Amino acid sequence: MEDEDRKFPPIKFEEDGDSAPEAFNKYVRVGRKIYAWATGAEKTPANMAELRKELGGDIFIPDGMTNLEVCQGEDETPGDTTFVLRLPPINQVMESQEQMKQKGTAKYPTPELYTFLVMLEATNLGKRASAEDVLYSRIADYTMRGCR
Repeated sequence: MEDEDRKFPPIKFEEDGDSAPEAFNKYVRVGRKIYAWATGAEKTPANMAELRKELGGDIFIPDGMTNLEVCQGEDETPGDTTFVLRLPPINQVMESQEQMKQKGTAKYPTPELYTFLVMLEATNLGKRASAEDVLYSRIADYTMRGCR
């Protein structure tokens, strides 16, 4: 779990470290919503207020995030695509590097999703992640934790 004073990444899927099953379900729900937006099944939010409303309590977005820009990659016209290289903020990479130096790579925080997926079969939760759950979870993680 991330340190309380850590500023990045700005998106967290839960606020306490003891809710792996609940956090996992949130990943699935957020992934399904992103899938609906990406496929055109639902209209994308026009601003942060709409994004927060659409995602409800499924994801924590800090109040400091005030602007929303939705950009979808193009894959229909070969040779007519744009590769968007979005670099992380300098403070984010510097903070991450410092945290790794202080704690070492074994304690560097990773999204709880990955720990949960790896440990799922070894626990007594009584369920297995379906391939669809894993897909939607990865869509949510990839999209929402991307460079901001």
